[in-house]
Amino acid sequence: MDGKNKSSASVLKGLSSDERAKLTMLGHISTLLTTGHPTIDAKATVSNAVTGQIHPGSITLVCSLDETNVSGEAKTELIRINAVGDSVSAEPDKSGQELLDNWSTVEDPKDDQFYDTHISQVARMLAHIWSTDHPKGLKITHVRNLQSFMIRRARSKIVARVDNLVNLWGECPIEIMQTWYKDHPDAVLESTVRLPYWSVTPTLAAVLKEHSLRPLPDRPDHYPISSASIHSWLEVVKNPLARILEALGDTRVAPSSRQTRLAHDAIDDLFAILHSTLSRVLQMHGVDEALQNAYEDPDKEAKAVKAKKAQKAQQPVATQEAQDADTEGAMDAGTVETAGQGGKSPEDSTGQVQFPEGHFEPTLSAYIDEDSDDGPSSEPEEGENAVQHLFRYLSTITAWNKAVLSLVAAKGIFSELNVFIVKNLPQIVVTLADIDEPISRYEALLRDGIGAQYQGPAYTERLKVITDRMNKVKQNLRLNQKNVGEGEVTLNWVRDRCRVHAEAALMGLAWTHSEGTTPAVDGIELDTLFPEGRVIIGSLDGPISFVLPGTHAVIFPWLPPPGIPENALIKIREGLFGVLHARVCEPVVDYSSNQSSPVDEDANLDLFYNFVGIQRREQEM
Repeated sequence: MDGKNKSSASVLKGLSSDERAKLTMLGHISTLLTTGHPTIDAKATVSNAVTGQIHPGSITLVCSLDETNVSGEAKTELIRINAVGDSVSAEPDKSGQELLDNWSTVEDPKDDQFYDTHISQVARMLAHIWSTDHPKGLKITHVRNLQSFMIRRARSKIVARVDNLVNLWGECPIEIMQTWYKDHPDAVLESTVRLPYWSVTPTLAAVLKEHSLRPLPDRPDHYPISSASIHSWLEVVKNPLARILEALGDTRVAPSSRQTRLAHDAIDDLFAILHSTLSRVLQMHGVDEALQNAYEDPDKEAKAVKAKKAQKAQQPVATQEAQDADTEGAMDAGTVETAGQGGKSPEDSTGQVQFPEGHFEPTLSAYIDEDSDDGPSSEPEEGENAVQHLFRYLSTITAWNKAVLSLVAAKGIFSELNVFIVKNLPQIVVTLADIDEPISRYEALLRDGIGAQYQGPAYTERLKVITDRMNKVKQNLRLNQKNVGEGEVTLNWVRDRCRVHAEAALMGLAWTHSEGTTPAVDGIELDTLFPEGRVIIGSLDGPISFVLPGTHAVIFPWLPPPGIPENALIKIREGLFGVLHARVCEPVVDYSSNQSSPVDEDANLDLFYNFVGIQRREQEM
């Protein structure tokens, strides 16, 4: 709530390795569900949450999505998604294999059926992959095909995250660093960047060669970096970003198989760069100051508009025909090769598939990555410098590839996969007065506060700034439309956007279970899902938090479920009003869910709508 994200590693402290592995696995599954409809505006706020039970041989998942307001009886229920028999099982059913084999021809689900269809398709593919110990070569093919499926499905989010780099820093952050290095040629001390040979794809090898970046003769994983090569290294970082945009193009149309494979190769190359030691090397030079200044620049919005106009005027970076020819055969065959050691794949030299370090071990902890943060975040985390912030943000572009890699690498056979969706259908009564009255009270208090702090011209200037910001908030909330007819339009517009946040829906399920009112559902043991002592409400003397096994260990609910004490509701309301106050009185900062799209401009509005819901519920208590 304070505008600073807590490190995901801090949430995992105190958990056993097995618990951390399960939480990480659930987080990766949540990432695969975080696509949004590819033809819908990528700025739309759509979040999901996943919890479940992971046992030897079986997995049960409970998923939820933001539910919009509907008329009718308010209720919470668990729905088993369309599956094979009583579970998603790959043994008698080949639909998962067919989806993997034919990923390039799978159509986008219809808008009104998107979530249920998408989770069913993802579950079937995972069930097929997990159902047996596939040969290592086939496992590599599964990785590539499932990643390609996810790139097509998440294409709008991927492109939006690349585009948003300019919004966050006012211009391309890589170019900001290049400019800084031109002015500070002596900042670079000669050292090396470690880039594991298995991560260097043919396309990345070609890019490195183009910029005359070659490994040391006696250390094939280490590449020299100096003042003479620093600009080349930054060009290597920019290259896959340009290739992603070129390959995916118009996201309203599903990319072809070839376009998807080109995007896949670019994302793989970016993944390799992010997992090299380049970030650590850059942090030693002092370039983070330039990134921090650009990120905090109050004029960065205007600069971003100018930068985007300049980008449109330039021709897109062309993908080299030679690279296409070198990689097309491998793409069609669905295989992965690496450059280095005579072009051998890791499997050739070791006898087993080598996934990235920390992802392929003989135990469940294989896919633990304490530094992972699949949820995109435009804000720096606590204690994070500007270079770390940039590289973590860039990692959100590769989140789907990373999630697939980790899930496929999971050691063990799961013969049964049960998937349920929480259908939380709230009946929310909101009037125009519920929205207008707290804003009007706040405006009056705000004017009084300005009058007490400022005098004369300073008062006039400050009042104008605050009034302009307040009017913008009201305009976004449609509160500038005062006549009866338009007021009804406003009311309907807000009602349509009232929603129960996905995490709060799981929270509500836990509460109803604790009250003994959750309907019994075959295939899921809620006592195991919500064990006593693991579902708790945080101390009312501090931030309100809710802990349960799932994608985000600490949950800040949006529209709270029944059963939360009134004093807890008041603290949540105060926190949400603090967000509104910060938007009006401080430099604009996006307070979005860690899982929401980083280009979500209306995240603050959703917070306010839920403040309205809390206010209304207090009146009814």
